[in-house]
Amino acid sequence: MYIDDLAPDRMLFREMLKSIDKFIKYVPAKSGQDGLDYLNDKELQLPDYIFLDVIMPGMDGIECLQKIKKIKRAKHIPLYMYTISKPQSIKETIKLLGAVDCIQKKIQVEKSTLAIAKALNKVIGK
Repeated sequence: MYIDDLAPDRMLFREMLKSIDKFIKYVPAKSGQDGLDYLNDKELQLPDYIFLDVIMPGMDGIECLQKIKKIKRAKHIPLYMYTISKPQSIKETIKLLGAVDCIQKKIQVEKSTLAIAKALNKVIGK
């Protein structure tokens, strides 16, 4: 699952996942609330991982992270924050809140793809 308010970023993330492994199922969410609604729906299959944008209007990524970790059926899912800003500034906070790590969105798509692939390898053990 990838939660981000910007459609171009969601499309780019989908393309990066395809380049990592074309069989990865992609679940986009256009807002924190959209992601929470999906995770709370007991009829839907839970994702194996969550990537969550930090800067979003309304509910930002930190608030969304806190709410996800309160969802009993979803709190075990490895969650990575994904941000354009420097991840060091929030790493300690997000780890205390239950995120695995924070990955910086890179201008060079190849570098972002590599960072995402490394995170997925930790999650799915490839």
